[in-house]
Amino acid sequence: IAEVTGVQTCALPISDGCRYVFLDVGSNIGNHVRFLYEAEKFPGSSYAKIFNETFPVNRGRPDVCAFGWEANSAHVPWLNRLQQAYKQQGWLAHWFAPVAVADKDGTIEFWHVNETSDKSRNEWGYSMRHWNQLGAGFKEVVRAMDLARWINAHVHRRRVPDAIREDDPPPAVVMKMDIEGSEFSVLPNLLATGAMCSDRKSTRLNSSHL
Repeated sequence: IAEVTGVQTCALPISDGCRYVFLDVGSNIGNHVRFLYEAEKFPGSSYAKIFNETFPVNRGRPDVCAFGWEANSAHVPWLNRLQQAYKQQGWLAHWFAPVAVADKDGTIEFWHVNETSDKSRNEWGYSMRHWNQLGAGFKEVVRAMDLARWINAHVHRRRVPDAIREDDPPPAVVMKMDIEGSEFSVLPNLLATGAMCSDRKSTRLNSSHL
């Protein structure tokens, strides 16, 4: 499986042909994408209601797509395996990792907590906080992607296929964002560039840090 560390440069949007799009911004180990495709394994998921209201009941369809971003390089091997497993099922799930999101392209410094208790929780403490001041953490420099530019180029410009069933919901984009406080720079840029709006598609945002 190819690890993606930069912006796609293909002529067509990467989500071309996707009627329904889930954007998992700050994916960690990809559980929210699993909530989408493997809903039966997570009946208590807080996202079950959101996905059931917005996406078709059968989400193992070629027009249901998921894209994730994760800055922590420690999660790349697992995300690669998950992406490959979904590909074998015929599902389009693609992770950009290790890649952070921002309001412009560049690089960002992140810090690992480097403590056993945090590693057991899939490094929830991994963030831009300078953990080294506490005597334990270490730094990682990660490529940053302009999320608004990517959404405008690869989501809003995509070819949206017709409904497969008469009772299919309308085309939709759902975004979950959990980026340790960086929402305060990323969200204004999404609004300013129109990435949160589209005449043809609904966009729904759920954030864990606002």
